[in-house]
Amino acid sequence: MTGEDNPRSVSKDDLLADYKRIAEELGKTPTQSEYNEFGKYSQRAIQSHYGSMGAIQDAASLERHRKGRVTLQCEVCGEEYSVKHAEKDKSRFCSRDCLSQWKSQSITSTAA
Repeated sequence: MTGEDNPRSVSKDDLLADYKRIAEELGKTPTQSEYNEFGKYSQRAIQSHYGSMGAIQDAASLERHRKGRVTLQCEVCGEEYSVKHAEKDKSRFCSRDCLSQWKSQSITSTAA
């Protein structure tokens, strides 16, 4: 291993700063593939210095990907539910029942 692929060629602080930079540019916690695409260093450096993507996310004080999922709160019933990280901005309800209830309430309130 030479150059960027050698984990010893980057300090832990530089790696963390680069990960935070990518998070800021993306406006969210970078996935492994996003960091591989936009980051300055290799995945091997993250593995060497932090052991896992979750550990560098924790060190950067970013929302941690848990198997690519995040926990949200349902707008109707208030229950927490899990969705894929990529779908978090589109999801508002924990179930079809809550979606139906919301639609029913929205139709009733707009018809009145």
